[in-house]
Amino acid sequence: MVGFVSLQGGYFVLFFDSFFIQVFVDYLIK
Repeated sequence: MVGFVSLQGGYFVLFFDSFFIQVFVDYLIK
């Protein structure tokens, strides 16, 4: 479970397991 986010750099890279990415996406849309 490793995640890296760099919107400031202009790119968005995620490495998560299926559960964690669901939680992360749910967090983003709220």
